[in-house]
Amino acid sequence: ANYYDIANIHSINTDSKRDDLYLIKFKKYLAEFGITDKPIWLTENQYGELASEPDDIEVFNQLIARSTVFALSQGLDKIFYIENWLFWGEMEGSEKTGKEPPKEQIQGEKDEKIKGPQLQEAGPNDPTQKTYLNLVAKVNSFDSIETLEEEYTESDVEHEGASSTIGQYKFMKGDSVVYVLWGKDDLPSEISGRVKVTDIYGEAREMDASDIELTRDVIFVENI
Repeated sequence: ANYYDIANIHSINTDSKRDDLYLIKFKKYLAEFGITDKPIWLTENQYGELASEPDDIEVFNQLIARSTVFALSQGLDKIFYIENWLFWGEMEGSEKTGKEPPKEQIQGEKDEKIKGPQLQEAGPNDPTQKTYLNLVAKVNSFDSIETLEEEYTESDVEHEGASSTIGQYKFMKGDSVVYVLWGKDDLPSEISGRVKVTDIYGEAREMDASDIELTRDVIFVENI
């Protein structure tokens, strides 16, 4: 523990059996050696198959939202995503044709790398990028997270982690609060009155808190 500053893990082919992004088992492993105070970064987080679009894109997108919030709530400090959803079609096409991209495209990509990483806007038919950008908007920066309610089960299988069935988390930054909720349960008592409810794609509506019905789908709730 005296010879490193940050612990690093990967979560490849992440599915619903690993909502915690393998964090809980890793923290237990570190604790066996008395290591409990090191920040943990997930430097490669890949959902599903690298080059293949999932059969159910809605389930895939819910997984991204749920696992991101759940892992952060368990103490993960940073998440670096492999944004394979941006290149599914290109990767499949390149495997079939074996063609090199045009020189202009290669130079353009080099120029973009020099500029540094940029957030790519989501197109109308790109729900996964919308999911990612909404997470950036809602929970990318916070001072603290409070767990209001949670239920999850841990697997004994080596390459599986924890699956979350109920999650109620309060992300706080200064005076701003974002509640992230999923799972069939009662609404936290501190949420009341008129609120803004946003789905995983960033679509928001105002409603009375008493009309919110919690389901398996992730929602973001903010006071108005």
